Amino acid sequence: MLPGHEIEEAEDLAGALELLAEGHYDCVLLDLNLPDGNGLELLLRLQEAETAQPPVIVLTGQEEEAPVEACLQAGAQDYLIKGRFDGDGLERAIRYARERFGLAEALREQTSEVERSNVELSRFAYAASHDLQEPLRTLRAMGERLGERHADALGAQGGELLARMLGAGERMQALIADLLDLSRISTTPAQPVRVELGALFLAL
Repeated sequence: MLPGHEIEEAEDLAGALELLAEGHYDCVLLDLNLPDGNGLELLLRLQEAETAQPPVIVLTGQEEEAPVEACLQAGAQDYLIKGRFDGDGLERAIRYARERFGLAEALREQTSEVERSNVELSRFAYAASHDLQEPLRTLRAMGERLGERHADALGAQGGELLARMLGAGERMQALIADLLDLSRISTTPAQPVRVELGALFLAL
């Protein structure tokens, strides 16, 4: 039926699951009507699998949109109506399904990598912020004590330098607080809050 392709057939849902568990396949042609189940059940089982599964093309004799739409939502790449396609059409559908599936897999991998990087960055920011706060608190406390106890000895110029040092410490403290807030935003789910937009529009 498809020159250049090796085809293995399963007569029922159990047989299909067994074949998929034992070997690697480039594509699955899935009949919606199986003796011991239906194609949608197989798609849902594939979604639950921990390992990567091949792209699926649904073969159906039904023209109702609901079962086909359910299969597409469950991960099928395409569908073909029995009796309305030839060998060329099937081969084209398989090629396009594999291409779309490959692109989707690449996107999922990139998204997963970005999520891992964001988690690592958030952990680093949180740890760095905590580690930076302690020496900064000590520095500010000692500077304030120096100003309180030895203001006369410092003189005008020394007092100005000390004030600038304490001001820089306050700014750094604010930056660290902002960094901590950013790390919490990345790791804590946002809670929806009702906002009154009327005042905003009036302000604009």
